[in-house]
Amino acid sequence: MFSKNREEELEQAKEKAKQEMESERIRLERERQQLELEREQLEKLRGELDQRESKLEELEDHLEDLEDELDDHEEEIEDAESVREILDVVSEKIPNLMRGIDDALTTPEAMKKKAEALATYFKTLVDAGMDKGIAESMVMIQASEMNRIVSGYRAHTARPRAPVPPVRPTRPHHHDHREVKIDD
Repeated sequence: MFSKNREEELEQAKEKAKQEMESERIRLERERQQLELEREQLEKLRGELDQRESKLEELEDHLEDLEDELDDHEEEIEDAESVREILDVVSEKIPNLMRGIDDALTTPEAMKKKAEALATYFKTLVDAGMDKGIAESMVMIQASEMNRIVSGYRAHTARPRAPVPPVRPTRPHHHDHREVKIDD
């Protein structure tokens, strides 16, 4: 009986060992499956992390671009402020300068010099043999141009002034080419 009991014990021990091994195999298989699941989750998280790092790099690049644009805009604002300061100075100085030019062009002395210049121009044309009618037309053109220039300056000045009447030479009397009358 000893051997039968021993055989039974051995059989039971074998069966128990087999059951323990099967339980251990099942437990190890479950652990392996759990580890495989965790490995897959880890790979998924690694992929998400890589995507987030890539997105973060894109955002950093975009942020650098925005900072560069901001620097450019700040420079443009500084440039615009400089231009505004220049324009402020110019807007103060130019009207005075224009008034000075206008005053210089419309003084009685300046007007007398213009009239004398037109008379000399007319006389030179006629003395050179030009028909008096053509010479008169050329003097009229010159007088109109002078008037336009003076009027142009006047248009930019702050204070309004009466328009300068066009200078019209008359034909010389008594066929004396030295005498030229100018109507006011």
